[in-house]
Amino acid sequence: MKIFSIYGSPRDDGFSSALHDVFLDSLDPGFFIEKTSVYSLAVSPCTGCGFCRDNPSCPIDDLMRPVYGGLRDSDAVVISSPVYFSSVPGQLKNVIDRCQVLWEEHIRRGVPYRKKAGFIILASGSDYGSVFKPSVTVLGHFFKSINCVLGQYDMMLVPGTDGMTGVGPELIGEVRSRAADFSGRLAASDKN
Repeated sequence: MKIFSIYGSPRDDGFSSALHDVFLDSLDPGFFIEKTSVYSLAVSPCTGCGFCRDNPSCPIDDLMRPVYGGLRDSDAVVISSPVYFSSVPGQLKNVIDRCQVLWEEHIRRGVPYRKKAGFIILASGSDYGSVFKPSVTVLGHFFKSINCVLGQYDMMLVPGTDGMTGVGPELIGEVRSRAADFSGRLAASDKN
């Protein structure tokens, strides 16, 4: 079972990254986890050139190539991100937008992708009612384009982190519980 894990925060020690680390550490130790931080990748934004409509690649030659492979070959995708101005940070959005190649390949040209499981971890300094809605919409469309399914409990939204002094034991317990549930469902699906 291969999990492709995407850290969307510019800070390795940020709140969403800390939650992501706890989540991954709580998964079945038999899973192969490939980690990538979007801020360690020099990924240019999509230019909307249309090349991928007719070709199975992007003409921009940068560090997106291993991301494409990781997304195509994985059984599950886990993404964490802080919320900046009600959406995901720019570098994560660059990576998502560059996945137009995968959308064209899968949706428009009918290249079959095996169904994947997905999990999203979002942390926001603010705590107003709809703070996560834009990020969830963006990530939901992204997951759909790579045939990644989110179950009812496959999203952890943590508001009000500006008022927290760190990731406390109660939150760590919740993350571990969600990871154990996710891990169990992945292991069960692998047996089918």
